[in-house]
Formats: sequence, C-alpha cells, structure tokens
Amino acid sequence: MPGQRHTLVLLCSLVALLGRAQSPGSLYGIHNPSPGVFSFCSLDLTSMVITDIETLPFGQISSMASGAVDTDQGLFLFCTGTELYALDPDGILPTSSVALPMAASAFFNFIEYAPCTASLYGFVNDPPDSIVFARYDLNANQFHTVLAMPSSMMFMMGAGSYIDPVDRVYGFENINAIMGIDIDQGTLLYNTPMIDLPGEQFGHLSYDCSTGQVLGTSFGPAIEGGDGKWVSTVDPLTGIVTHLSLSHTPNALLKPALTGSCVDQTNGIFYWGGINGSWVGGSTTTGGIVLDAASTPATPIFCVNHFSGCACMTTGMAVEAVAHELPYPVPATTTVTLPGTFGPLRWTDIAGREVQAPVTHTATGTVADVDGLPPGLYLVRSAKGTQRVLVE
Repeated sequence: MPGQRHTLVLLCSLVALLGRAQSPGSLYGIHNPSPGVFSFCSLDLTSMVITDIETLPFGQISSMASGAVDTDQGLFLFCTGTELYALDPDGILPTSSVALPMAASAFFNFIEYAPCTASLYGFVNDPPDSIVFARYDLNANQFHTVLAMPSSMMFMMGAGSYIDPVDRVYGFENINAIMGIDIDQGTLLYNTPMIDLPGEQFGHLSYDCSTGQVLGTSFGPAIEGGDGKWVSTVDPLTGIVTHLSLSHTPNALLKPALTGSCVDQTNGIFYWGGINGSWVGGSTTTGGIVLDAASTPATPIFCVNHFSGCACMTTGMAVEAVAHELPYPVPATTTVTLPGTFGPLRWTDIAGREVQAPVTHTATGTVADVDGLPPGLYLVRSAKGTQRVLVE
C-alpha cells in the first residue's frame, strides 16, 4: 500500500515541524464511548474528564490490539493487529494509517516503541505455525525478524510489555512468567516464572526509566478485609514480586483486558485503569497511591499511554546515563561505571550464579572491571539497590 505508507511518513515529518503540545497531565488512548464507536482520546488527570480528539474508522477492535507513543515525533501509534494508525494528540493533523506488510492470516501485537530508532518491536503471529519477535521500521513499512519463537507460545489477552532502552531489552508478560529479549542480539535473556506474594497475582506490566524497575500491580486480600491492589515490582531475573509499600487501593481491582498501564516518566507515577471508569496512580518510588478516581464519562479507554519516555540510549551515550545515575557505558566492554554506588557489591548472572568483578571506588561512585566476564546481563546489588549491567 505505497500511498498509505507515504501518508504515514509525511505525517511524521509534519508533526516534527509543528512541535508537540501533549498535556503532561493527561493520559491518551482509544475510547469506547458507546457500542461500535471508538475514538482517540485524552483523559485529564485533574478533572478526570475524557475528551474525544478524533473518531476512528472502525466499529470493533481485536483482542490483540496494542498501542505505543512515539516520543520522538509526538505520535500515538495504535495497532489493530493488521493496520497501524498514527494519531496526533493535538488534533491538528488528520489520522493516517498503513496496512502492515504481513500474510492475511497474521497479526502484529504487544507493540513497544524503541526511542530514537523509528522502530516498533512486538510479535508477528501467523497461526498455527509461525511466531516471530520482530522489529518494524516505521519509515520503510517493513518487518525484520529479531528472534523466531516457539509456535506453541501462548499469548494472554491484555498482557503487559515494555522496552528497557538502557539494556536494550524487550520485556513481556508471558502467562505467569516474565520474558526478556535482547532486541539487538536477538537472544532470549530469560523466561522467569513469577513468584507472587501468597494469595496474590501480579499484572499491569510497565517499566520505570528512573529506577530501572519493572512495575505492576499485586491483587489480593487486604488485611482489613476485602481485596486490594498494590504497586509492586518484579525482578526479571528471579521472578520475585515485592510490594513497594503497604499503601493500597480497593478500587480498579478488575480491568478491561485492553486497558493497559503506563508510567508518567517525568513525575514518577504509575497509572492503571479498571472497570466502570476507575483510575489509580501510584508513586514509582514509594508505591503510595496519589490518584484514585473515576473518569467522566465512566466508559473504557484501551491501550492507555502517557506522552513521556525513557532517554534514548545507545553505545557510548554515557552522558544520559550519568544524568539518571544509571550504569554506563551501555553495553560495557572493559569497565562499567556505577554512579552514586558505594560499598560492597554482589554480582549475579541471569541464572542467579554469583560472579566476581574487581572494583575501584571513586568520589562519585564505583568503577568495575568487567573485562573477564562473559557477555550477558548481570544483576548488581548494593546499598543503593539493584542495578542491571549489560556486558558485551
């Protein structure tokens, strides 16, 4: 569909020239105000009012639909599974769409945008025999296979996914496990069963850039009776789920499958939605509930996202890493600097085996010699917390 592709690329160029004005105090997604009607919308997090920006040209969406924000161009990208829509949150430019270059029986799902690459990552599923993890080039309207997956792989409707641009990892909620794929090397880093707290279930997967943590919610019985939801984290290497705090909410316990979750990376707030228009926000550092309200109208929003994202990270971009006190360079080859990290360090590989890396302590942190470590992802524990280091 050459004409459609050119429209999508042209829209990207125009938006870059116009500049962006997305509200940092809003979430964006696909609104379903009434049966058979869908629109691109914003949700004002102060007034909790939903504003429809543009009506969309379809009357139903697939259970495999997903959305992402292109923070470089300022676009909301919505994938029906077979078509990709580029949506302008300012409502200035008309919606454009492109038919994805796949077999008629295939669909593209669980999309995530990788900063500064003009690419989406996700799964191309052509049942019953082909599932590949793929990179989609937005400018060329072309797929590139990253990793062939087992044809027996199962997808859970409404599962969460994320991109970690520092370690260059795509994370995915694979039934009751968390999966990590190296998006550059095309290797499966881990597929770790999640270890929930007793009587609880973890979901709503998202990634917090500032802390490097994988966030979600734990649903289970509250001490004072009834059920509650807590902001929690999951360690991708061990699968252990931990509450960020004792603060929880009795609301937004159940969610429409495609509602999703997202992180306001600027203000450090993790948002998720529930049935009957309920929305909750929790601090990404303390877990404290900062928003617990219903939208007006109380109708569902799908594939919700916030227009903020992680810094673009590529090899040698140490300045961005230092600004966020993250290990650098990414990936490390001979040494790695851990800003603000002091005292004893404990290193483990992705299998949980302890490894050794000689260190030198400086006034601003620690420099570790990783020249003798095999390439891969490592977990570094210190008094500061847990950090991840990618060695190449």
